[in-house]
Amino acid sequence: MDNAKKLLIESLKKWQHDIKKFKPTAPQVFKINSSILDDPTKINEFLKNLKRIDGSCIYRLLIQNKKHCALIKEEFDSFQIDNKPKEKGIKRHVPRFMEKESECLYVGSKRENIEQRIKQHLGYGTARTYSLDLKFWFPPKIEIVIEIYSVKLDNDLLVALEQKMWANSLPMFGKQSGL
Repeated sequence: MDNAKKLLIESLKKWQHDIKKFKPTAPQVFKINSSILDDPTKINEFLKNLKRIDGSCIYRLLIQNKKHCALIKEEFDSFQIDNKPKEKGIKRHVPRFMEKESECLYVGSKRENIEQRIKQHLGYGTARTYSLDLKFWFPPKIEIVIEIYSVKLDNDLLVALEQKMWANSLPMFGKQSGL
């Protein structure tokens, strides 16, 4: 136990140094209207914008107005009724609804290939991937804002920062990472 304690102290010192050096950048902001979620051609065109983003990221999916929260919850609840495992691989693994009204839908992080992760959230990943899968249930004609923050931190600090952003944003879906 004493050796583990020493290792933890060493890690905390390194993390403190890394946090002091860390300079948050403004997010890259992308907007997509949910009415195109069923159009793979338009989705692929949208995703081309994300190809240039490299490295670790923390991202948030947002709506611009809480007035849509009730409709979003209603559509999600309706989707969940039918989202039962009828056959292997068919059930979509979506995050839980947090019983909160929020302009923030979800907070997440990705070590690399943010384009692929956003593609999964939009509904173009495999059924077993834990993601919002928006094309299967999200109401039409709602603008979705995607904020992507490039983060140059080691994995432990990336997860800690994501947890703090989650706590600050209180998203409608998901859970704090690592918990």
